[in-house]
Amino acid sequence: MLIIMNLKNFFAKLLDIVFPHSQSLINLENMSEEELHKSVSKPRTISQELNIIAIFDYQNKIMKNMIWQLKYRQNIKIAKLLAHCLYQTLLIEIKEKSIIIPMPLSKERLRERQYNQMELLINELEKIDINKIFEYSNSILYKIKNTPHQTSVKSREERMKNLRDCFSIKDSEKIKDRNIILIDDVTTTGTTLSQARRVFLHSSAKKVFCVALAH
Repeated sequence: MLIIMNLKNFFAKLLDIVFPHSQSLINLENMSEEELHKSVSKPRTISQELNIIAIFDYQNKIMKNMIWQLKYRQNIKIAKLLAHCLYQTLLIEIKEKSIIIPMPLSKERLRERQYNQMELLINELEKIDINKIFEYSNSILYKIKNTPHQTSVKSREERMKNLRDCFSIKDSEKIKDRNIILIDDVTTTGTTLSQARRVFLHSSAKKVFCVALAH
């Protein structure tokens, strides 16, 4: 499986070199924050009890393309644009000093993909935050169990079972009585973010905010 995924990544990058970016991709990469917000509506309502903030509607074709470019093409231009939108949302919605943490991949998934798209996004976010309003860490939350893609699991109950005990905290003293912001690219039912939040709260975090680019 690992060899197959590496070959896929190799040929995908080769195609990007042989065939120049399409005009539609160039248009996506050159969009401004204002244009993106005008082109992509706000997401459908997420259950209030989950306390998850989402910025864009994932059903929108533009947003699906951007997430795909971030997730499977390691597109830095798209990462920068989405990071700017994310940063403005955080400034408006979360006014408390917090540690920003990206949702992790399992070791198996990371070997297959060779990078975590959320770490790519967080790296761009940190560059924007020149006044150091937030703290950042890629080494606190770990996914210790490889699980099937959540999109392949139909019911919320099955998703909860799928993700049970799959997250772990390294050095819980770093988050004790601290506010945490968990960042993910897409949330569907909110199960993944909710399970990760639970681990932080059990490790004595003060508050845990969950933010997704799209829903």
